[in-house]
Amino acid sequence: MRELEIVDLYRHYRWREQTGIASELRAIARCRRFVVANAPVFFGEGEVQFEKIKTQAMKVYKSVKDQTLNEVAAGVRQLELLMLAQDLVPLREHARAMDGLKSLLVKDMVALAKTLPYAEWWAGQDGLAIPGLALVIGAAGRPLPDYRDHSALWKRFGLGLVGEERQRKCKDAEKALAHGYDPIRRSMIWRVAQAAIFAGKRKDSRLYQTYAAEKTKQEELHPELKPIVRHMRAHRYVAKRILRDLYREATR
Repeated sequence: MRELEIVDLYRHYRWREQTGIASELRAIARCRRFVVANAPVFFGEGEVQFEKIKTQAMKVYKSVKDQTLNEVAAGVRQLELLMLAQDLVPLREHARAMDGLKSLLVKDMVALAKTLPYAEWWAGQDGLAIPGLALVIGAAGRPLPDYRDHSALWKRFGLGLVGEERQRKCKDAEKALAHGYDPIRRSMIWRVAQAAIFAGKRKDSRLYQTYAAEKTKQEELHPELKPIVRHMRAHRYVAKRILRDLYREATR
């Protein structure tokens, strides 16, 4: 099945995304050690707050990419600058390689997603594009018809209910297992809904009307809530509607 092929490609995509991020984090950590070792040059004598070290480390990291390290770290021995730049080379190259592979994987996923019977329906919704469909299918982890119903798909993307609670990250191990919350999947469907809302606003699309109606409903039911909270609730409602409609189209 095309959906299973997309799921397999998405697993490779996620692995490369995680390893690319890991390389970047290692590079930033190396920059922090560099800043700590040369704290008197950057901050003068005395104790330095960790937040300042982190901020300076990010400046150093960006300066290596922009080839302005000599300016940002003026006063540091040339040998240390050379060692830092050399240490970051393999990490930055690995991160760039992972980005390149991710782009190729997305291209293949999109090509497969275009062949799905409900791809035309998806692309016909303002703000919804085939790359988004490919990522949603991949993140679903299995063909959509294999889900019990659309509420199971909601839970997969962090939009369900566990008892009386909305899904969320939990410190308690048993509770975390019950919630099954994945912030990456949650963020993905959040961005899909955001694109649909913003694009639909210009054309007063069906999904934007859904968002506006839910926001008005929240204003009437909960006038005490801040506007941003009402917006977030309406945004969540649209994300759930997109997944529900997608499930219905996939199981026709």
